[in-house]
Amino acid sequence: MDPLLLIAIISGVALVLLVFAARLALRWIVRLILIGVLLLAILGGGTWWWLNQSSPKSENKPRPSSNRGSNSNRR
Repeated sequence: MDPLLLIAIISGVALVLLVFAARLALRWIVRLILIGVLLLAILGGGTWWWLNQSSPKSENKPRPSSNRGSNSNRR
């Protein structure tokens, strides 16, 4: 068998395996990115909900009125 033919066959098999591994790695990278974006959206939504729920709502409470009348120094 010619050494050049043997090198070509081994290179071809290696190239096919490399393409297969790259496609598999790319699929996993896309899956991890999608999971990361989903987790980030859930974390951001939870944080937004937590901060808006725990903050006091001043627009619902009336302002306290003073029981004392106006204080004047006139007698």
